[in-house]
Parts: sequence; C-alpha cells; structure tokens
Amino acid sequence: MAVSTNTFQGFVSNAVAAIQGAAAALIDLTVGSVLRSFVDSFCLLALWLQAEILQAASLTRLATSFGPDVDSFIADFGFAREDGTGASGPVTFARFTPTAVATIAAATQAGTTPEGLPIFSGGTVVQTQADPGTAAIQYQVIPDTTQDAYNADQNAYIIPAGTASITATAQALVAGSAGNVIEGAINTIATAIPGVDTVTNAAAFDNGADPQTDAQVKAGFPSLLQSLRSATPAAIQGAIEALGENVDFTYTENVNLDGSPHPGFFFIIADNGTGSPPSSFITAVAAAVEKVRGDSITYGVFPPTIVAANVGMTIVTTPGASPAATAAIHATAVAAVQAALDTFINTLKIGAPLNYAVLSSIALGVANVTNVPLALFTVNGGNADIVPTAQQIIKAGTTAVL
Repeated sequence: MAVSTNTFQGFVSNAVAAIQGAAAALIDLTVGSVLRSFVDSFCLLALWLQAEILQAASLTRLATSFGPDVDSFIADFGFAREDGTGASGPVTFARFTPTAVATIAAATQAGTTPEGLPIFSGGTVVQTQADPGTAAIQYQVIPDTTQDAYNADQNAYIIPAGTASITATAQALVAGSAGNVIEGAINTIATAIPGVDTVTNAAAFDNGADPQTDAQVKAGFPSLLQSLRSATPAAIQGAIEALGENVDFTYTENVNLDGSPHPGFFFIIADNGTGSPPSSFITAVAAAVEKVRGDSITYGVFPPTIVAANVGMTIVTTPGASPAATAAIHATAVAAVQAALDTFINTLKIGAPLNYAVLSSIALGVANVTNVPLALFTVNGGNADIVPTAQQIIKAGTTAVL
C-alpha cells in the first residue's frame, strides 16, 4: 500500500483551512503575519517528518533499497552481493630454443570468496601490451589439473626438453569485465621465466564479470531464498547460480553421464564461460552443491564437452571508388564479420544449438556486407544447424571469412 504524501503548499493549505474553520471570526493568515509564520514553521517540520517516514519505508523493503542498504538487507538472510569474477582462459607459452626443461610457476590458493570461488596469490604474471596513457591488464597463471602440462607436486606447468610450447590457465588479477580481451591481446611475460620467450592467448577472454548491480541482486534474491530449502533441485541450482554471473550449467538427475539409469544420482555440467573451465571452478561448483544436497544422495560435477564450429564463409561487399578502396572495404568487413561470428558462437550456453541461418544474418548485419552466397557458406562442412547435447557446448573453431 502506497504511503500518502503531501507537498509543502498542501500542508499549508490544510493548516490554514483547519484554523479558519475552527475560529468564530476571520483570522489573518496572510504571508508575513505572525500566525502564518507559525503555520509555515510546523508545515516545514511536517514535510521533514514525511521525508524521514518515506526513507524509513524504503529501507524496510528490498525492492526500494539501493546500494549499501541492499547489502544490509540481504545480509540479514546470510547472503552477500556476488563479487566480480576475473576473466580467465588458456594461454600458450612458447620458446625459440626448446633444449632444456622450463618451469612456469602457478599461483597458490590463499582463500575463497563468499561464493566459494578460489582466491589465488603469487604465480607467474602475464599481461597485455600497455598503450600510451593506459595501464596493462595483468593475469596470473593458476593451477589447473585439466591442463596436461600442469604438475600438482610442483604447482607449476612444465615444458619438457624438446617441447616448444604448452598451454596453461591464467586469470585476471583484478575481477571485472575489464579483463575481457580479444585473442592475441595477452602478449607480454611480466615475470621472467628462464627458457620461455613468448605468451599469447589463442582465444578471447570474455568471462570476466563486474559485481552484481542492485537490480541483479533483487532479481536473484528469490532464488537465494529458495536455496535455503536443501535437497531440492531448485536449492541445488540456486546454490550454483550464487557462484557468479557467468556460471552456466545443466542439471540432470537419476541417470549417469552416459545416460544409463542411476536412481538417487544427479550430475551437473558446469562452465565459467570459457568452455574449458579450470579444475578450481569445478571444485567450487561441487562445494556449492555439497552444502545443499540431501544425505546419501550422490552427484558429479563435470565440465562440458566442446563441439567446435568451423565456419567457412564468402561475403560480397560494397565496391569502392577504386580497386584499392574496394579491397580496403572488403578487408575491413572480413575482419568485422569474423569477429562477430566468433563472439556470437562463443556466447552460446551449454546445450544451446547453433543456427546455420543466424550466422548469415550476423554477417549481413556488418557494414558494407551485401550478400552471403549460401553455396559458399558452410558450418562444419555442411549447411545444417549444430545441435549439441545437454553435456556439450559449442565454441568457435576455425572461422574462415573470404
């Protein structure tokens, strides 16, 4: 029910009417009179009290709270605003002379966030190339048992003698979307590594997320309350959703990963936006599930299986005033189409299909692209949609635009 409010002029009008109505003779309530000064004074006080009442009323409801008041409201229920997540993904370390063993130190876990995600300290640092007037974006190499080169005993990635390059996992030092970068942007080794010369990211980092906004907290609060009901599918899913904005997952119960019946068992396919989440992320998801699962109910948490989408496309572009201008327009459009296709494909969720026709629409939405001949447009060698299972996620493979 809305709180009834009034303006200063309304308070004054009501007061003047009440005083005059209670008097047997005409009262001087014109501006400047003594009695009018008293009326104005207590009406100003009433206006202040009204503002205090409205502020107090807004603080008693999550829907009308903002900033720190939102945090204090949900804190009474044992919840906290989700912190930002650091962009992460694979980076490739390489060297020109692969004669000796090289060691790339990984960070150590120094704690966990309120959501249960690991906090890392130390480790090898890599970064983007800083432009004049801007700071480089730095990333730390983190442990990841899913990477073949990672050695848990040494907490390091090992490049054997005779091997030119290996893949490691890196995570932004500062959480937030600022760590999202295009492929190839991470190109500098900030911590000297004997026997290692270069680093690069073959795929874009796009899973960094800023802290939750007030609107996001309010929208997710019902799910957080639902997660208090342990041992229900809604509680399990709510606990996983609380890990962060970029958490993507599917929930399947009473069957094994291979589809065979298994009553009393469920499994989660979880991703952090990369398609190849690090082992620390899978561990954090399992920890969230463990808090709400029912006694004796078994479960498993697994990363998705990547289905590569290899796109081959020829585009027709607007001609320029000269052959050189035509070539420049086409080259710019080719780069823009390739970036747009990769971005779209890499944002697909677990189990989401890739629509063949949508890709041509994306290309046609790029400036100066006039046609996409279907005879010269393929996805994985054909012209059909890619439909993954609930355990698979589609990621961009080779995108060749001509």
